[in-house]
Amino acid sequence: PAWSKRGQKFLLPRLPLTMSDQAERPTLPTGAKFVVLATSLLDSIGFGIIIPILPYYYPTLKGYSKAHSGLWYGLIIGGFSFGAFMGNMILGILSDRFGRKPLLAMGLMMDSGLWVYAALAPDLMHLILARFLTGVFAGTGAICSAYIADMTTEQDRAKQLGHLGASMSVGMTLGPALGIALIYIVGTERAFFIGGLTTASCLGAAFILTLILFKEPPRRRAAVDPSLTEAEQKKQPVWESKVNSTIVRAILHDRDVALLFASSL
Repeated sequence: PAWSKRGQKFLLPRLPLTMSDQAERPTLPTGAKFVVLATSLLDSIGFGIIIPILPYYYPTLKGYSKAHSGLWYGLIIGGFSFGAFMGNMILGILSDRFGRKPLLAMGLMMDSGLWVYAALAPDLMHLILARFLTGVFAGTGAICSAYIADMTTEQDRAKQLGHLGASMSVGMTLGPALGIALIYIVGTERAFFIGGLTTASCLGAAFILTLILFKEPPRRRAAVDPSLTEAEQKKQPVWESKVNSTIVRAILHDRDVALLFASSL
Protein backbone atom coordinates (compact mmCIF):
# COMPACT_ATOMS: atom_id res chain seq x y z
CA PRO A 1 0.00 0.00 0.00
CA ALA A 2 1.03 3.60 -0.61
CA TRP A 3 2.41 5.50 2.34
CA SER A 4 -0.01 7.97 3.86
CA LYS A 5 0.93 11.59 4.37
CA ARG A 6 1.12 11.09 8.12
CA GLY A 7 3.57 8.23 7.72
CA GLN A 8 5.74 10.36 5.43
CA LYS A 9 5.68 13.21 7.94
CA PHE A 10 6.85 10.93 10.76
CA LEU A 11 9.42 8.79 8.96
CA LEU A 12 11.01 10.70 6.09
CA PRO A 13 12.60 13.84 7.63
CA ARG A 14 16.17 13.39 8.81
CA LEU A 15 16.97 15.03 12.13
CA PRO A 16 20.23 17.03 12.22
CA LEU A 17 22.83 16.24 14.87
CA THR A 18 25.15 18.68 16.56
CA MET A 19 28.15 16.54 15.59
CA SER A 20 29.00 16.44 11.90
CA ASP A 21 28.29 12.99 10.49
CA GLN A 22 31.21 13.22 8.10
CA ALA A 23 34.08 15.19 9.58
CA GLU A 24 33.80 14.68 13.33
CA ARG A 25 32.51 11.12 13.59
CA PRO A 26 35.27 8.82 14.94
CA THR A 27 36.59 5.79 13.13
CA LEU A 28 35.61 2.27 14.16
CA PRO A 29 38.43 0.75 16.28
CA THR A 30 39.54 -2.73 15.24
CA GLY A 31 39.30 -4.13 18.77
CA ALA A 32 35.80 -2.76 19.30
CA LYS A 33 34.68 -4.12 15.93
CA PHE A 34 36.00 -7.56 16.89
CA VAL A 35 33.96 -7.42 20.13
CA VAL A 36 30.81 -6.37 18.27
CA LEU A 37 31.15 -9.11 15.65
CA ALA A 38 32.00 -11.74 18.26
CA THR A 39 28.95 -10.74 20.32
CA SER A 40 26.67 -11.05 17.31
CA LEU A 41 28.25 -14.39 16.37
CA LEU A 42 27.90 -15.87 19.88
CA ASP A 43 24.30 -14.70 20.29
CA SER A 44 23.37 -16.39 17.00
CA ILE A 45 25.22 -19.58 17.92
CA GLY A 46 23.39 -19.55 21.25
CA PHE A 47 20.07 -19.72 19.46
CA GLY A 48 20.96 -22.51 17.03
CA ILE A 49 23.23 -24.79 19.03
CA ILE A 50 20.42 -26.35 21.07
CA ILE A 51 18.08 -27.03 18.12
CA PRO A 52 19.53 -30.49 17.24
CA ILE A 53 20.23 -31.32 20.92
CA LEU A 54 16.90 -30.34 22.44
CA PRO A 55 14.73 -33.22 21.11
CA TYR A 56 17.00 -35.68 22.97
CA TYR A 57 17.48 -33.55 26.09
CA TYR A 58 14.24 -32.02 27.26
CA PRO A 59 12.30 -35.33 27.54
CA THR A 60 14.78 -36.33 30.29
CA LEU A 61 13.84 -33.36 32.53
CA LYS A 62 11.26 -33.35 35.30
CA GLY A 63 7.83 -32.13 34.27
CA TYR A 64 7.97 -33.57 30.76
CA SER A 65 4.84 -35.20 29.39
CA LYS A 66 4.69 -36.83 25.99
CA ALA A 67 1.20 -35.48 25.38
CA HIS A 68 2.51 -31.89 25.56
CA SER A 69 5.95 -32.44 24.03
CA GLY A 70 5.31 -30.02 21.18
CA LEU A 71 4.21 -27.31 23.60
CA TRP A 72 7.34 -27.69 25.73
CA TYR A 73 9.60 -27.61 22.67
CA GLY A 74 7.87 -24.51 21.34
CA LEU A 75 8.16 -22.71 24.69
CA ILE A 76 11.88 -23.46 24.95
CA ILE A 77 12.67 -22.32 21.41
CA GLY A 78 10.12 -19.50 21.27
CA GLY A 79 11.02 -18.26 24.74
CA PHE A 80 14.51 -17.37 23.58
CA SER A 81 13.20 -15.56 20.50
CA PHE A 82 10.58 -13.62 22.46
CA GLY A 83 13.18 -12.70 25.07
CA ALA A 84 15.52 -11.43 22.34
CA PHE A 85 12.66 -9.38 20.88
CA MET A 86 12.12 -7.69 24.25
CA GLY A 87 15.84 -7.48 25.05
CA ASN A 88 16.70 -5.65 21.84
CA MET A 89 14.19 -2.92 22.68
CA ILE A 90 15.05 -2.67 26.38
CA LEU A 91 18.85 -2.84 26.04
CA GLY A 92 18.77 -0.48 23.06
CA ILE A 93 16.79 2.14 24.98
CA LEU A 94 19.00 1.79 28.06
CA SER A 95 22.17 2.07 25.96
CA ASP A 96 20.89 5.38 24.59
CA ARG A 97 20.67 6.67 28.13
CA PHE A 98 23.63 5.06 29.90
CA GLY A 99 26.06 4.33 27.07
CA ARG A 100 26.88 1.41 24.80
CA LYS A 101 29.73 -0.18 26.75
CA PRO A 102 28.02 -0.66 30.15
CA LEU A 103 24.93 -2.25 28.61
CA LEU A 104 26.91 -4.49 26.24
CA ALA A 105 29.14 -5.66 29.09
CA MET A 106 26.14 -6.30 31.33
CA GLY A 107 24.36 -8.25 28.57
CA LEU A 108 27.37 -10.50 27.99
CA MET A 109 27.96 -11.10 31.71
CA MET A 110 24.31 -11.97 32.38
CA ASP A 111 24.08 -14.08 29.24
CA SER A 112 27.10 -16.10 30.34
CA GLY A 113 25.62 -16.76 33.78
CA LEU A 114 22.23 -17.67 32.36
CA TRP A 115 23.79 -20.25 30.05
CA VAL A 116 25.20 -21.97 33.13
CA TYR A 117 21.72 -21.78 34.69
CA ALA A 118 20.21 -23.38 31.57
CA ALA A 119 22.84 -26.13 31.52
CA LEU A 120 22.08 -26.98 35.15
CA ALA A 121 18.28 -26.55 34.94
CA PRO A 122 16.64 -29.30 37.06
CA ASP A 123 13.27 -29.29 35.27
CA LEU A 124 11.44 -27.92 32.25
CA MET A 125 10.12 -24.78 33.90
CA HIS A 126 13.62 -23.74 34.94
CA LEU A 127 14.88 -24.44 31.42
CA ILE A 128 12.12 -22.34 29.83
CA LEU A 129 12.82 -19.48 32.25
CA ALA A 130 16.56 -19.74 31.62
CA ARG A 131 16.09 -19.66 27.84
CA PHE A 132 13.76 -16.66 28.04
CA LEU A 133 16.18 -14.67 30.20
CA THR A 134 19.09 -15.75 28.00
CA GLY A 135 17.19 -14.31 25.04
CA VAL A 136 16.59 -11.03 26.87
CA PHE A 137 20.27 -10.48 27.61
CA ALA A 138 21.29 -11.85 24.21
CA GLY A 139 19.29 -9.02 22.67
CA THR A 140 22.42 -6.94 22.17
CA GLY A 141 21.89 -6.60 18.43
CA ALA A 142 20.47 -3.11 18.85
CA ILE A 143 23.55 -2.04 20.81
CA CYS A 144 25.92 -3.50 18.23
CA SER A 145 24.09 -1.87 15.34
CA ALA A 146 23.88 1.47 17.14
CA TYR A 147 27.59 1.37 17.98
CA ILE A 148 28.54 0.79 14.35
CA ALA A 149 26.25 3.63 13.30
CA ASP A 150 27.85 5.87 15.94
CA MET A 151 31.41 5.09 14.88
CA THR A 152 31.20 5.11 11.08
CA THR A 153 30.63 7.61 8.31
CA GLU A 154 27.79 7.31 5.82
CA GLN A 155 30.17 5.99 3.16
CA ASP A 156 31.45 3.18 5.40
CA ARG A 157 28.33 2.40 7.44
CA ALA A 158 26.62 -0.01 5.04
CA LYS A 159 29.80 -2.10 4.73
CA GLN A 160 30.28 -2.35 8.49
CA LEU A 161 26.62 -3.21 9.08
CA GLY A 162 27.00 -5.83 6.36
CA HIS A 163 29.85 -7.39 8.35
CA LEU A 164 27.59 -7.42 11.41
CA GLY A 165 24.83 -9.14 9.47
CA ALA A 166 27.30 -11.64 8.06
CA SER A 167 28.54 -12.57 11.54
CA MET A 168 24.94 -13.20 12.58
CA SER A 169 24.36 -15.42 9.54
CA VAL A 170 27.56 -17.36 10.23
CA GLY A 171 26.40 -17.91 13.81
CA MET A 172 23.00 -19.16 12.68
CA THR A 173 24.81 -21.64 10.40
CA LEU A 174 27.44 -22.74 12.92
CA GLY A 175 25.02 -23.17 15.83
CA PRO A 176 23.14 -26.25 14.60
CA ALA A 177 26.35 -27.69 13.14
CA LEU A 178 28.09 -27.42 16.51
CA GLY A 179 25.08 -28.98 18.20
CA ILE A 180 25.23 -32.00 15.88
CA ALA A 181 28.99 -32.28 16.44
CA LEU A 182 28.48 -32.31 20.22
CA ILE A 183 25.92 -35.11 19.92
CA TYR A 184 28.42 -37.28 18.04
CA ILE A 185 31.37 -36.40 20.29
CA VAL A 186 29.92 -36.52 23.83
CA GLY A 187 26.52 -38.15 23.28
CA THR A 188 22.98 -36.88 23.65
CA GLU A 189 22.97 -36.94 27.46
CA ARG A 190 25.94 -34.61 27.91
CA ALA A 191 25.69 -32.49 24.76
CA PHE A 192 23.44 -29.82 26.25
CA PHE A 193 25.54 -29.51 29.42
CA ILE A 194 28.86 -29.31 27.55
CA GLY A 195 27.43 -26.94 24.93
CA GLY A 196 25.98 -24.66 27.60
CA LEU A 197 29.20 -24.41 29.58
CA THR A 198 31.26 -23.86 26.43
CA THR A 199 28.98 -21.07 25.24
CA ALA A 200 29.04 -19.52 28.71
CA SER A 201 32.86 -19.57 28.68
CA CYS A 202 32.98 -17.87 25.26
CA LEU A 203 30.53 -15.20 26.42
CA GLY A 204 32.62 -14.66 29.55
CA ALA A 205 35.69 -14.14 27.38
CA ALA A 206 33.74 -11.67 25.24
CA PHE A 207 32.76 -9.82 28.43
CA ILE A 208 36.42 -9.44 29.42
CA LEU A 209 37.35 -8.28 25.91
CA THR A 210 34.54 -5.72 26.06
CA LEU A 211 36.03 -4.21 29.21
CA ILE A 212 39.48 -4.07 27.60
CA LEU A 213 38.89 -3.28 23.92
CA PHE A 214 35.49 -1.68 23.61
CA LYS A 215 35.64 2.09 23.26
CA GLU A 216 32.64 4.16 24.26
CA PRO A 217 31.71 6.50 21.38
CA PRO A 218 31.62 10.26 21.95
CA ARG A 219 28.28 11.39 23.27
CA ARG A 220 26.09 13.51 21.08
CA ARG A 221 22.70 15.08 21.43
CA ALA A 222 19.93 15.03 18.87
CA ALA A 223 18.35 18.28 17.75
CA VAL A 224 16.30 19.67 20.61
CA ASP A 225 12.56 20.05 20.41
CA PRO A 226 11.80 23.76 19.93
CA SER A 227 8.52 23.34 21.81
CA LEU A 228 10.43 22.55 25.04
CA THR A 229 11.52 25.21 27.48
CA GLU A 230 15.22 25.77 28.06
CA ALA A 231 15.03 23.93 31.40
CA GLU A 232 13.29 20.93 29.77
CA GLN A 233 15.88 20.84 26.98
CA LYS A 234 18.69 20.62 29.54
CA LYS A 235 16.99 17.64 31.19
CA GLN A 236 17.00 15.64 27.95
CA PRO A 237 19.49 12.72 28.38
CA VAL A 238 22.45 12.41 26.06
CA TRP A 239 22.01 9.96 23.19
CA GLU A 240 18.29 10.76 23.22
CA SER A 241 17.04 10.61 19.63
CA LYS A 242 13.63 11.51 18.29
CA VAL A 243 13.86 8.87 15.59
CA ASN A 244 12.55 6.14 17.90
CA SER A 245 9.71 8.29 19.20
CA THR A 246 8.61 9.30 15.71
CA ILE A 247 8.57 5.68 14.57
CA VAL A 248 6.48 4.70 17.59
CA ARG A 249 4.08 7.56 16.92
CA ALA A 250 3.81 6.51 13.29
CA ILE A 251 3.00 2.92 14.33
CA LEU A 252 0.34 4.11 16.75
CA HIS A 253 -1.29 6.69 14.48
CA ASP A 254 -0.87 5.38 10.95
CA ARG A 255 -2.59 2.20 9.77
CA ASP A 256 -0.21 1.47 6.87
CA VAL A 257 2.88 1.83 9.05
CA ALA A 258 1.29 -0.33 11.76
CA LEU A 259 0.50 -3.09 9.26
CA LEU A 260 4.05 -3.00 7.90
CA PHE A 261 5.46 -3.24 11.43
CA ALA A 262 3.14 -6.14 12.30
CA SER A 263 4.05 -8.04 9.13
CA SER A 264 7.77 -7.66 9.92
CA LEU A 265 7.23 -9.52 13.22
